[in-house]
Amino acid sequence: MSNFVLAQRDRFKHPLFRSEKLCRLAAWDWIVAHAVWRREGLRTDINGKTVLLERGQLSYSVRYMADAWKWSKSAVDRFLARLETETMIETASGTGQLVITVCNYDKYQDQKNITGTATEPLTGTAAGQQRDK
Repeated sequence: MSNFVLAQRDRFKHPLFRSEKLCRLAAWDWIVAHAVWRREGLRTDINGKTVLLERGQLSYSVRYMADAWKWSKSAVDRFLARLETETMIETASGTGQLVITVCNYDKYQDQKNITGTATEPLTGTAAGQQRDK
């Protein structure tokens, strides 16, 4: 797989973007960025129960996502329903809180699927200005 972009998970907390309403693309990116990335999953407390969220899963209330995205609760509900229709996510609420599973998470988020040669060092771009050629 090619055409990957590595992105910091905390980018949504940056002051430049924190106050902005998210578009649907950014809301999808938020979901993927907040999913558990560890192979072994993540044990978390949901309504007093310890639950193992597997890689590619996240658990937030619709109200929390509405606040984070600057959307109405009903808009979040409609968006999640659309993502389910498009088979991009699956949802379950058996824990008393919504658990979202990102379909094909490993296919799109596994670094071993990255192919090609890096054209720049992983630390960023070269220092200074570069002349156009």
